Amino acid sequence: MRDSEIVSKIIKEWDALDLVAKKSLQKAYEEKNFLTSQDISSSEALMRAEQSRKDALSASKNVSLSTLVKTEHSASTKIFPAESDPKSDF
Repeated sequence: MRDSEIVSKIIKEWDALDLVAKKSLQKAYEEKNFLTSQDISSSEALMRAEQSRKDALSASKNVSLSTLVKTEHSASTKIFPAESDPKSDF
């Protein structure tokens, strides 16, 4: 396996974990000195930045979709003048 494939697999497995499992794994890594508090802080900052990026992307997609729907709806709506009633001409 290439390094990028390994990293991708680890990220997918991490994302699949629930919060309790993530905290348990973090604690185990801290106890074995695989991670320092600086590593964790840096990782959390990166995760927050990535989540913010995903939220912004999602929000922009929602705005684009709602604008598209409004545009399509208004483009298909036609307003015709009311026809005059022939009886009212008398």
